[in-house]
Amino acid sequence: MIHKSFHIKNCSAQLSSFSHNSGKEFAITLNSSNNLTFEEQLQDIYNALNNILVIEEIPKENLRFSRLYVSDIINQKPIFFESSLFSFLKDDSCISIIQQAPLCNSKVSLFIRLSQAEILEKTILNNVLFIKEKQHEYLWTSNFDLPPNQNSYVQSYSLVEELDKVLVSHGASLANNCVRTWFYVTNIDKNYMAMVEARKKYFTEVNLVPSTHFIASTGIEGKSCNPHRTIAMESFSVLSLGNAKMSYINVPDFMNSTHEYGVTFERATQLEYDDYRHILVSGTASINNKGDILFTNDISSQFERAIINIEALLKAVDTTLADILYYIIYLRDFNEKDIVSNLFADRCPNKPAIFVLAPVCRPGWLIEIECEVFGKINSR
Repeated sequence: MIHKSFHIKNCSAQLSSFSHNSGKEFAITLNSSNNLTFEEQLQDIYNALNNILVIEEIPKENLRFSRLYVSDIINQKPIFFESSLFSFLKDDSCISIIQQAPLCNSKVSLFIRLSQAEILEKTILNNVLFIKEKQHEYLWTSNFDLPPNQNSYVQSYSLVEELDKVLVSHGASLANNCVRTWFYVTNIDKNYMAMVEARKKYFTEVNLVPSTHFIASTGIEGKSCNPHRTIAMESFSVLSLGNAKMSYINVPDFMNSTHEYGVTFERATQLEYDDYRHILVSGTASINNKGDILFTNDISSQFERAIINIEALLKAVDTTLADILYYIIYLRDFNEKDIVSNLFADRCPNKPAIFVLAPVCRPGWLIEIECEVFGKINSR
């Protein structure tokens, strides 16, 4: 794993990369100065991203997924859609824009995932990105359209159902090919359980149950572009596994199975290829193997327990924190950002990370952390 930092004009950025036999994986995080207007911040991020791609000799076609974290989505989304940054991203990446205020003294943060591999086919339609590589096919989705005036339960069910339809149209299915989802819930303390119950209902209908498997996921506070929506969803799927193997990681000494407390997601999902493993870790909090919240009202201890839980998941498949490509860190309280960023710098140095204001699904959890991991597989 290689890590680099950049300071380009008013923009700070971090890059991680991982090389394997079929190509290279990248994550880039970018933030601008809060002393600028939103338009100026977008322009700064656009210029910095362009410079980094030139410096690192990364072709624009390697873009896969872009997520914009903003502080005021209703007022900022039309500005973004008119920006040079949007024009640059829209033809090569699946774009998501979410209101989760960045905790970096900026109105906007940008997260970018790129993959450098031989591309045989690439299409983007209605924010569904299809990629066909030499050995595998991938699908990224975000922001499916829904009719207005649906409640949170119906929205959640419809989103999962629509994803399954898209996968079926590509010869795949939710149960067999979806690797990771992200659910963004407006007013999560009120609407989270509606999302959970709708997802559980659809999962049961397609035989995603405790005796089979679920899907790695994050369910977190967030607002989408559409004011009538309380639920938004993103997803990542592998349509053609080839010789890759998909498995699900559990560490019962540290965290219990999610279905034991009424939810349906995997702690982490692993894709094992010939020479490397790709692990997608779900949103992870300060929880024990009985499903209890640990260290109530103690942000420092909750941060450490969340990291310990992630370490346990990675150790189960012969990887470590050093193999993490990037982190997304969600905080319930804006005022605890400095505490967590200092702890993070000591515990997880030199890693791309985005910190956002986003309450977790249980009020007692002050922090949730997710990450993506790439590790080498020793020769067999």
